Amino acid sequence: MAIFLKDVDASAISCIVTFMDIFRKAALVMAATLFSITLFWFVMLMGLQHAIGSATSVKNALHDSGVYKTIVSDALAQAQKDQARQAEQPGKQEMDIPLSDSRVKAIVNNAFPPEYLETNINKTLDGVYAWLQGDSQQLAFSIDLQDAKIRLADGLASYVRDKAATLPACTAADLTTQQGSDFDAFNATCLPPGVDANAAANQAHDQIANGEFLKDTKLTASSIKNDKGQTLGEQLQQVPANYQRVHKAALYSGIVSLLLAAAIIALGKPWQSGARKAAIAAIVVGVSSVIIGWGTSAALNAVSSNPKVNEPLQQSLIKVVQSLLHEAQTWWIGLGIALLVAGIVTLVLTRRPKVQPEADKKPEQAVTTEAKHPHVVEEADTIATTEQPTKKPTDKKTA
Repeated sequence: MAIFLKDVDASAISCIVTFMDIFRKAALVMAATLFSITLFWFVMLMGLQHAIGSATSVKNALHDSGVYKTIVSDALAQAQKDQARQAEQPGKQEMDIPLSDSRVKAIVNNAFPPEYLETNINKTLDGVYAWLQGDSQQLAFSIDLQDAKIRLADGLASYVRDKAATLPACTAADLTTQQGSDFDAFNATCLPPGVDANAAANQAHDQIANGEFLKDTKLTASSIKNDKGQTLGEQLQQVPANYQRVHKAALYSGIVSLLLAAAIIALGKPWQSGARKAAIAAIVVGVSSVIIGWGTSAALNAVSSNPKVNEPLQQSLIKVVQSLLHEAQTWWIGLGIALLVAGIVTLVLTRRPKVQPEADKKPEQAVTTEAKHPHVVEEADTIATTEQPTKKPTDKKTA
């Protein structure tokens, strides 16, 4: 009966041990999978956080991109292309400024200097990020271009005055194709009766100052509305909450990754086996991060060199994106290499020692079972004593 109970207890214990081992292996696989996912998202989100997570990072990226020095020239080149397309269509435009003229380009650049643009953009970024980070309940920013518009109008008026001073008076033939009311101050080849250089300059100034160009010189978050009359803040009212969720997700994913790494090591049998699994997951994430960092850089370079992407403003936009993603790419590649190195070092430190074959062991290296497991030897001796038949004492006396 005692032997039967021992067999039952041993069988139950064996089943429990088997179940626990299966549960441990399943938990280990799940922890390793979640560790890879959370670690990957930690790397990606932290890279984006460093790139666009604050107004300062975006300001630095825009400044380093050089876009403030080229955006006006690119806008002029874009406007030249648009003028060329409009010239092919019927109908006369209200104002056709000769944007290819070097002096006109200088006037426009002087009206919108890089420092002026950067100051306005930085103020806007401060307002936007204060709203995103919850420091302000309402989206509030203001861009005032009135000074730039006045500088542009004054500069172009001076350009027209100097040009008109060199024009001859219109002949009768000229007047048949050009009436005084249709006088184009920027592209006229002669001066009609009653129009002098000052009058031409005043007309050009009025076209810029009171025309459709920059009609609203002050842009605010409340003045920018869609077709439904919703302000920019109302259209983007869900953005701050989503931004803050992403910000917290980057932090939480890092904490969860550390906890899962500890769980993998604890579930390993032995713990070195768990450490190796965590190291392999870190290597996979590291390699993926490096590939994404280099891949995004190569993709943007390919897009910028694509002949189909030849619009000047498109090139400016690509410069901005490249500059913004540079910090993220640096983070992705740097952290990816760090994970790769850490994973390889962990694999080396936890590698399994080579098992020496029994035939190659020297007698003095062998460790007796009794020394390792004395209780096993005692049990074996007890069993042997029980099963051994009792020997009768030998009668040494002779009959």
